[in-house]
Amino acid sequence: MQFFQKALAELTPNQVIGLDIGAGSICMVQLDCSEPVPTLMRYSLVPLKPNSMLDGEVLNLEHVVASILVCVSSRGFQRSSNCILGLSGSGTFIVRVSVPQMRKEELDESIDFDIEQYLPFSILEAETDCLVSNFEAGHGQMDVLATAVKKALLASHTDIALKAGLRPVGANVGVLGAVKA
Repeated sequence: MQFFQKALAELTPNQVIGLDIGAGSICMVQLDCSEPVPTLMRYSLVPLKPNSMLDGEVLNLEHVVASILVCVSSRGFQRSSNCILGLSGSGTFIVRVSVPQMRKEELDESIDFDIEQYLPFSILEAETDCLVSNFEAGHGQMDVLATAVKKALLASHTDIALKAGLRPVGANVGVLGAVKA
């Protein structure tokens, strides 16, 4: 699965749903990405019962899926829509690292090695992605914002979205979304 920036660039049609499954609520937005600046088309926020989620882990699957379906039906979202998952909690990690300047393809191949020492969990348990934040950081170096998500967290949220009739095409780490905005 691709992370947010890559996924948005490849969407057809140009509409996407953002789905954030939080500890206390489900938040959905639908964006029209046909222009350089995405436009908010609709949104929905539905509270979750207490203890439905804990640090990104699903404790009440049926209720979480039902709450997503309430979001969908209450605001006219299409169930078969492309969906970007918002991920947060201890199963996510973001770090800025400086690495030698290289092509994006080389960076994609080496980023796991570059961030492994910083991760609070095994790189073998993680999906990773990165974004060059400053290509000319000096002395042949470039600054990279890298993110890692536990595969189990990504799989869990993907499963929830599929059960709700959505089509996950990417994921975004919560804090990274704020940095990109």
